Amino acid sequence: MIAVAVVGLVANHSAMYVLHGSHDLNVKSVFLHVQSDTFSSVAVIAAAPGLPSPPDLS
Repeated sequence: MIAVAVVGLVANHSAMYVLHGSHDLNVKSVFLHVQSDTFSSVAVIAAAPGLPSPPDLS
């Protein structure tokens, strides 16, 4: 779970870098959407160590 969140964080951060500084309203809205996805990835990375391990079903 953490690995997927880190990949998403890197991808979102890259997208934010590309979209930053535009004056177009559509690009600004995409930037804010990507920013919220970035915050979600950070929250997953912060919360994942506190989650219990899945049970051993074997």
